[in-house]
Amino acid sequence: MLKDSYGRVIDHLRISVTKSCNFSCIYCHKEGEDYRREDYELTPADIEIIVKAAARLGFRKVKITGGEPLVRKDIVEIVKRISRIDGIEDLSITTNGYFLSSYAKSFKEAGLTRVNVTLPVLDREKFEHITGVDGLSRVLRGIEAALEAGLEPLKINVPILKNLNDGEEVWNIISYAEELEVGVQLIEYHTPNPLSTEYFRFHTNLNCIIKKLEKNSIKKIVRPLQARPIYLLKNGVKVEVVRPMFNHSFCRFCRKLRITSDGKIKPCFFRNDNLIDLIPVLRSPSGKFKEREIENLIRETVLIKEPYFKSSFVSVRTRIS
Repeated sequence: MLKDSYGRVIDHLRISVTKSCNFSCIYCHKEGEDYRREDYELTPADIEIIVKAAARLGFRKVKITGGEPLVRKDIVEIVKRISRIDGIEDLSITTNGYFLSSYAKSFKEAGLTRVNVTLPVLDREKFEHITGVDGLSRVLRGIEAALEAGLEPLKINVPILKNLNDGEEVWNIISYAEELEVGVQLIEYHTPNPLSTEYFRFHTNLNCIIKKLEKNSIKKIVRPLQARPIYLLKNGVKVEVVRPMFNHSFCRFCRKLRITSDGKIKPCFFRNDNLIDLIPVLRSPSGKFKEREIENLIRETVLIKEPYFKSSFVSVRTRIS
């Protein structure tokens, strides 16, 4: 089990397998990867080596992301390779759902545990405006296919966007989740640059939504990961709230490392000045010693990982300006 210098256990690995996506979402934060990226992507064998090394160090949960991970033709192979690794207890994928109906059964057979599907609205026109694609019906079919395949518990990820879906749209999705008996995850708009035009365009305070959740819940628990509150509503739906921006508790209880699709370890969503490149090791002829070398790089990354929001807005503003 690895701990950083702040005493946080680091045991979650978030792997971006591609920067490509079939959607053009107006709010996309590109996994915080605001740097000049390489054109290549990690191979399934690369990903397997990285996860094996991480598992030996105590990582137990792996989430596959993109871009949109399902645009990769070898995505089932990636899932299969990871699922066979000793020590990995939970393997999930985050997807926009557009191709999910074609992959759900294969994912289950390959060893995928569960799936998160991003669904900003249930209105077709608004969906197309936000994502750039007239694909709502395909996404809904994907959710149904995932449930039929047994990829549960399924969560619907709802990115909350100012004046676009921060009103009744949220409660429409919660009602939809009640029908399907799935969970909901409300995600605050976040970006490495809170002084950007996009931040002021899309970010909205979630307090009004949270106040209504509290009024309609019968129980509230706090998830160990990033101290996320989960509200069990009277209708049986579990609603998890993800609030990264200027949230000291969120950072204090972060347990994640990220792997970029071009092979870098990224300690924090909000930073790109402390990435550690795995490609020289992955492309070296060191054979069986590669995993050990990657273990050492993971240890090194954990040592430099630190909470991003641990002071006031004024100090953060000074640091990024």
